[in-house]
Amino acid sequence: TQRKNDVSRVAAQLESYASNANGVYPTNAQFGAGAAVAGNFWGTYIATGNYLSPLDGLIYRNSVAWPAGVPTVDTIYYRTGTACDGTAIGRGYSVEIGLEQGVNCRDNK
Repeated sequence: TQRKNDVSRVAAQLESYASNANGVYPTNAQFGAGAAVAGNFWGTYIATGNYLSPLDGLIYRNSVAWPAGVPTVDTIYYRTGTACDGTAIGRGYSVEIGLEQGVNCRDNK
């Protein structure tokens, strides 16, 4: 339940990022850059947001590589221009996290 809530919080933070960047969402590279780098999405919004993995207590691992099948548990995946179902959504995004029983995905289409 907590990780599903975290996906919703990440989606809300993506909207906040876009509102501060003239409606532009972070690129895949900005999302996937090192967690400690201030100024990119991950370092500014996620690393400071207390998203801790219930498995090991570490900050969720981030990835820009969209998985085939079930993604790795506790890794957050992000892609621009594509919805959770794979359809094109222009300037939008989708964000997904792996759960033990499957995946949870949010998009803004």
